[in-house]
Amino acid sequence: MGLIIYGNVKSSYTLAFSTHILKETRSFVLENLCMGLSTYQVMNKHKFWVKEIMENNGDLSRDFFLCEQDIRNLVGKLAKKTYKKDENDAKSVQMWVTENKEIVFFY
Repeated sequence: MGLIIYGNVKSSYTLAFSTHILKETRSFVLENLCMGLSTYQVMNKHKFWVKEIMENNGDLSRDFFLCEQDIRNLVGKLAKKTYKKDENDAKSVQMWVTENKEIVFFY
């Protein structure tokens, strides 16, 4: 994992490591994914947002360095939360099939 700059770089030289994105950025990504946007489309929206902030002399934060892997990690967590009903995979599948009879053709 590389060095990530976090905090206000312009007024302070104190740098720290940050491996987590802020809750607001996570919400932004998840909302866009739930609307059906692809990872690529979410990245483009994010780049536009970063460009706007930089033009207005905004402060740098970990969220500016969002990468496709961050988005894919959130996709995985969203899928897990949506489809994983139980720790036991067989039980989880059976529960999901029972709840979604109208879209399951063969089980």
